[in-house]
Amino acid sequence: GILVPNRSTTTSRPQYGVNVGAMLGSELAFGAYYFASRKDEAGTQGKFDLEFYGVEGTFHFEGEAKGAYFGGRLGLSKMAYGLEPNQVSASPFHIGVIGGYNYWLAKSLSIGGEIGLYSVTKAEATSLSGTTVAVDRFSVLNFLATIKLWL
Repeated sequence: GILVPNRSTTTSRPQYGVNVGAMLGSELAFGAYYFASRKDEAGTQGKFDLEFYGVEGTFHFEGEAKGAYFGGRLGLSKMAYGLEPNQVSASPFHIGVIGGYNYWLAKSLSIGGEIGLYSVTKAEATSLSGTTVAVDRFSVLNFLATIKLWL
């Protein structure tokens, strides 16, 4: 997929990940996820790497809207950015909403798309040289193409 942080000096970047979960009945699902995005920014900015991992809950529509779903995610973020020796790392929380669609190819296989909007909280970060800096709150928009195996 594609990840678009609204943090200054960053640009859109590729994203990949994995998601596991279980349906509870025909409409509710709970699961866990891990997404990562790594990119060196142009100029003197250095790298800006992001990882998201946490838990999610989703509601899956039935009937005419079968395949559509929406939900929420809550978890930790791992971020590293800057140039060495002033590279900074932090682990702020994030919360987000998601929506998507699954197109069924077979009873246990679907392809689809998903869009998510996450808010990453403010945090304190430590540089490789040992100094502490504040990391401002920012938002992330992501677009994912999905392949799902339903067991």
